[in-house]
Amino acid sequence: MIKSLKCCGLAGVVLSSAFLLSMGGNANAAEVLAVESDRSIMITMPASPGAIVIGNPSIADVSVNGDKMFLHGRGFGQTNLIVMDLNGNKIMDYELVVRNAAESVVAVYSPGSLVGPLRRSYTCLPNCEAQLQVGDDSIFFGVTHKQNEDKLKLGTGNATAEAAAPAAPQ
Repeated sequence: MIKSLKCCGLAGVVLSSAFLLSMGGNANAAEVLAVESDRSIMITMPASPGAIVIGNPSIADVSVNGDKMFLHGRGFGQTNLIVMDLNGNKIMDYELVVRNAAESVVAVYSPGSLVGPLRRSYTCLPNCEAQLQVGDDSIFFGVTHKQNEDKLKLGTGNATAEAAAPAAPQ
C-alpha cells in the first residue's frame, strides 16, 4: 500500500504501482512513503516510540513530539524507516523516497570544465533564487552555502554574539 500524505497544503506524493511491482509484489514489503527534499510531513504513530531508525540519515531524518513524528526530507534518494515500540516490537516500517520538488526548480547548465558542464540550481516561485542541490558546481555551491550560513547567523543573532564575545579567562 502506498501512503499518501498532505504536506504544507500540498498533496503528498503518490508513487506509481510500477514501483511496487519493482519490489517484487511482496505482500510483506514496507509501505512506500515519499517526501520532497527540504520539506517535512507529519505522521501520527499508533504507539509511543521506543526507537526510530533511518537507514541513511543523509536522505531523511525525524523529530518526535508525543505521538507525532515529523519526517524531514534531507537529500535525494531512497532509504528505510523503522519505528519500534517501548517493548522493541516493530510498529511502523516504511520505504522512504525523497525527491526534488521539480515543478519549481530550474537547473542552469553552462560550459565549464574538463569534467563537463557546470550546473547551478534555482527555485523559481516566481522569481529565481539560488538553491543548494547536490551536483551543483562546487564554487556556486560553496558561495551560496556561505551566504545562507551568514544570513542564518545574522537572523539568529549568532554573528553579533560571536563577534562581541569576550575571550575566555586563562
